[in-house]
Amino acid sequence: MKIPIKLVRTLAAVSLLAGAPVFAGSFTTDFSPGSTGYTLAGTSTPPAPPGGYLTNYAGVNRAVLAPNVSISAGSVTVWDSALDNSQAIESFVANFKLLLGPGSADAADGVSFNFGPDIYDGQIGIEEGTGPTALTVSFDIYDNGVANEFGAPSTPAVDILFGGVVIASHAYDKADMVTSQLEDVSIRLTRAGKVSVVYKGEIIHTNVFIPGWAPTKGLFNLSSRSEDGSCEQEVADLSINTVLQGAAVAPTILTNSASATVNDRGSTNFTVV
Repeated sequence: MKIPIKLVRTLAAVSLLAGAPVFAGSFTTDFSPGSTGYTLAGTSTPPAPPGGYLTNYAGVNRAVLAPNVSISAGSVTVWDSALDNSQAIESFVANFKLLLGPGSADAADGVSFNFGPDIYDGQIGIEEGTGPTALTVSFDIYDNGVANEFGAPSTPAVDILFGGVVIASHAYDKADMVTSQLEDVSIRLTRAGKVSVVYKGEIIHTNVFIPGWAPTKGLFNLSSRSEDGSCEQEVADLSINTVLQGAAVAPTILTNSASATVNDRGSTNFTVV
């Protein structure tokens, strides 16, 4: 089979139509005293203390989302001005350390990582997320006794939710989540609307497609609560990198390559400028 080089050149040009990503925000915090770029919020039923405060333990700065008491909650919300200034993003990578434990005999309830257009500064969500428009990765450590809750087959689990519905679930034994140790977490959303999650050094979700996902502006938030029991729930070393929604860029060919004919399985060289 002989393939005209002009056809090859045309196909190469079409492949450029996907466009180049527009790099945007980069946010990092170690939650040291005086650090900025985020809002801490907390609530509780007295006399229990609220979450949403900074501390240092074993030489590591961290944000306490919920202390080891019942009926307490808290959150960290990254400022819009610290990342994308209300511009739509198409993808992101988030990394942080997450501590669950110690806690009560049946520790509760869990932590959610959230991104969405309706998240507001200072919002405190629950372990299943912040609302119906958010993309959520839930670290749910408590079984509420509700069959198929939010579409999840079982808890404890690390779930991916969108629109308030579980898209994918990875079940755990509670002891494997409530370790009282800072565990590494990495969450990646691609421009194709696929989510991957690494937890405790293990890839537990790979390229999970999110139906209906589209680039959007929004805020990042981590929320937690202890209601049905208690559990220390903390986050440390948070970093988020985003990519702005990019428009397709049509290629421009300034100089045509010379015509050539290539025999089947043959080769040649050409240049497109």
